[in-house]
Amino acid sequence: MAARGEWGFGDRSRLALELLPGSRVPASRLDELFDRTSRAGADRAYALSAAFVRDLIDRYGPDFPGRVLASIARGESFDNAFRGATGVTLDEAAGAFYHSQTLWSSGYPP
Repeated sequence: MAARGEWGFGDRSRLALELLPGSRVPASRLDELFDRTSRAGADRAYALSAAFVRDLIDRYGPDFPGRVLASIARGESFDNAFRGATGVTLDEAAGAFYHSQTLWSSGYPP
């Protein structure tokens, strides 16, 4: 997702729908959405994951994914690798992501 680099109107529209009040999915539950057989669940997981990864790269730098993957390659758990690269837990980072999102920051013109 991060390598793709594109962030089109459709992506922003899906994200806006996912950010409606009451529809927040904890980061720890995104995998469950990918595993569902419904296309809607997978679409939801992709929209949220893509936006979250973009947010993480914006916050922690373009080398963030590489730092996490290098730590995992050294044998660290994902949770430890993530915390080492960010200084926060995955759930704390997800909370900051949701807190920062509005229709305006999702890419819609004012």
